[in-house]
Amino acid sequence: MHSSTSSSSERVPDTPWFRVWLVALAVTAAVTTLWDMGWRRVGMQPSVANGVERWVTMRRRVRPSSTVLVGTSRIQAGVDPQVWARVAGGPPPIQLALIGATPVPVLEDLSLDTGFVGLVVVDVIPFFAYDLDRLARREEHTRTSIETWRRGYAGPSAVTESWLRAWVGGWLVTGSPETSPRTLIERATAGHVTGIPAFTMRRDRFLRFAADRARVTNLDRLESAWGTPARGPAFERILSRIANSVARITGRGGTVVFLRMPSCGRRKAIEDRYYPPAVYWDPVIERTGAPFVDSDRYPELSGFPCHDGSHLDATEAPVFTEALVPIVLAAVDSISTGVPSAP
Repeated sequence: MHSSTSSSSERVPDTPWFRVWLVALAVTAAVTTLWDMGWRRVGMQPSVANGVERWVTMRRRVRPSSTVLVGTSRIQAGVDPQVWARVAGGPPPIQLALIGATPVPVLEDLSLDTGFVGLVVVDVIPFFAYDLDRLARREEHTRTSIETWRRGYAGPSAVTESWLRAWVGGWLVTGSPETSPRTLIERATAGHVTGIPAFTMRRDRFLRFAADRARVTNLDRLESAWGTPARGPAFERILSRIANSVARITGRGGTVVFLRMPSCGRRKAIEDRYYPPAVYWDPVIERTGAPFVDSDRYPELSGFPCHDGSHLDATEAPVFTEALVPIVLAAVDSISTGVPSAP
């Protein structure tokens, strides 16, 4: 009769777990490498998810003397933080621009950060900042990121997860949102063939637009839905928010520089017709007294093709940034010396 308890001779054989895990790791690495190589062959590049999580991570990096880039996808694609750091010296600027959003709430947030006395470079697209038909939605998009940041301390697990996602997305195509199972399933269900995205994003939130794959905006549809430009009291409210934010930053020793990024062709013509600079730029500069770098007024900043009419591509952005940095720094110096920068 067998005993109710197992004898030592009947115990489960020892398993070489180290070898098992080593083989599993090797198989996973091989599959991941082949999968990654396959995506690269069709033109995909590594990309970090351009979501709230990454914006909040960058916002946490703002220090009292940081240079911060605020605005839209134009400055996010047109100003390369790594090139800026090389030309200006010091750490790269913090990229806090948001695609298709108004920069006003981010400027306000920085102005309320009483420890911040650095430089803010603000890219404004009047259509995003002053369109009354879409302003509430654009504000909500921006405030979602700000409120997430303001909720305060993030636990070690959240910080680690954010770092891992950025690291994987920055090195492997398989870490890109475009190749995630969810995205592939959604596209397959909708009958769409997976396409190469117009841009990818680095860990520093710089958008790399591909010249041969830049999005071509349907300008006919865009012009017919250009919105309602803010005028009168509505414009004054937005202008006051901008002016008050600039006053708070400069009042404690910080600096704000406004930047008009290049736009081209019909897109530029539509923008200037609906939102003429004399109406939507000049009052901002007059009210704030902040330096204004208009790319149209500097030969070294103009003439870029911006293939979709709105963005510089990844080959143009470094050239533009190299030319921009000395101009911005000269504008900053002009504040302390009282000597206006050219032109």
